[in-house]
Amino acid sequence: MSAARSEVRAIPFTDHLVVDRGAEAPLLLLDAAGRAAWEALDAGVPAAEAGATEAVLAARVPVVPVPVAPRPRPRRVWRPVVRTYAFTGAPVAIDCADHELADLMHPRLAHAETAAPAAARLRLRRAGTGFALLEAGRAPEHHSRAEALVGAVVRRLVELGHGSGDWSAVLHAAAVADGAGAAIVLAGACGRGKSTLTAALVGAGAVYFSDDCVPLDAYGRAVAVPFGLCLKQSGWAVGEAVLPVSASAPVFHCAERGPCRYVPSSDVATRPLPLSAFVFPGYVPGAGLTLEPMRPEETLAALVAGRAWLSRDADGLATALGVIERTPGWRLEYGDTADALAAIAGLGAVGAP
Repeated sequence: MSAARSEVRAIPFTDHLVVDRGAEAPLLLLDAAGRAAWEALDAGVPAAEAGATEAVLAARVPVVPVPVAPRPRPRRVWRPVVRTYAFTGAPVAIDCADHELADLMHPRLAHAETAAPAAARLRLRRAGTGFALLEAGRAPEHHSRAEALVGAVVRRLVELGHGSGDWSAVLHAAAVADGAGAAIVLAGACGRGKSTLTAALVGAGAVYFSDDCVPLDAYGRAVAVPFGLCLKQSGWAVGEAVLPVSASAPVFHCAERGPCRYVPSSDVATRPLPLSAFVFPGYVPGAGLTLEPMRPEETLAALVAGRAWLSRDADGLATALGVIERTPGWRLEYGDTADALAAIAGLGAVGAP
């Protein structure tokens, strides 16, 4: 009982006593005998009895220690992270409230970082349990998921670069130019080998369009989004074999994907292209090659299941559905990347547009 008695509070609790010795010490719960001893000392017992009373109290103090509620942790002070990227047009600054938000965007844009003055600034902030995208002269955009925030930033970057926000669709997909003035879209859910196959196509001479995101403009044409091509650790060996530059790409640790390499491409499409094919790849170790045509409704269902965004504007939706209806869709299963390359080459020459 080292604390000065003037600094201690005693609070009756049934026939026990809770003793508060200050925020740095645990609460103590004294039983009935301990409470009696405490109250006797507090009332000022005769000196002759004080020793016995202190002994009773000392014996009773440790009966039931009650832990203090944990002290609130100091509020974490986040420092904004601001980086500027020359992505698809004039440099754009992305001002993130903290490093966690910055890590959502920086790996895929790292190759485009620049020291040039920014022509526009996008601010990413936390808003309650969600997120907000802020930009001068525009209404704030609020999103409940980090994934949706990333999608909004991508759309805005492309709008700033291409001067248009009139999208008919935004596909969760990769794309390369087919060499005949059109784009082949590699679509589908995560983990199906889209990025690794895209790396193989680029290594074979295809012109890179985008990885992870393919916007379609008001005419249904694919617009280049030259993010670094993301190779998860499981795809590094194949990536190094078909695209040697990937071996020297920096490694980023992504919360959802684990260690990833974002590989920049020096040969990137510079103009929108119509689509020549939707390919839904699926890498299956040891499997033979299967290339099956898909009905348009199957293609539509697969795109939506893969988190495609389709415009709800009447003209935009009509454009998106028209593209999906008239563009051949293919389901590709393979165990050997060389077989997959040969199959895709049969859909359209792989090379420069």
